[in-house]
Amino acid sequence: MKKTKFLFGMFIAVMTFGWAFTACEHGTGGGSSGGGGDLAIVGKWYATQSAADSEDESLLAFEFTSDGKMLLGSRDEGATYTISGNNITIRERNIETRTVTCGIKGTALTLMFDGAQVFTYYKKS
Repeated sequence: MKKTKFLFGMFIAVMTFGWAFTACEHGTGGGSSGGGGDLAIVGKWYATQSAADSEDESLLAFEFTSDGKMLLGSRDEGATYTISGNNITIRERNIETRTVTCGIKGTALTLMFDGAQVFTYYKKS
């Protein structure tokens, strides 16, 4: 639980300081505009692969929904996302927060800022 709170805190810190999130190629033929929903990014992302495989909700970091919402844990706190090309833009209550560079390889999602790894999250395999 402490690890999850730490991960949430770090993610919120990134959003709070206005960092922009950019997404690398997902392999699904581009993104969408205005509503999020890229199939590779949609789903629940966990702190560890074993948590993802067991669907341990206590280690659920966030979820991208197909209708453009970004849930923190399982809570809807008003965050949304859109994908344009290789960029994911995160908004809190319609205010643009940041853009992150992200890469998806297999079941791992790596979020980067200025080319440095910031976080890696996992989807059920």
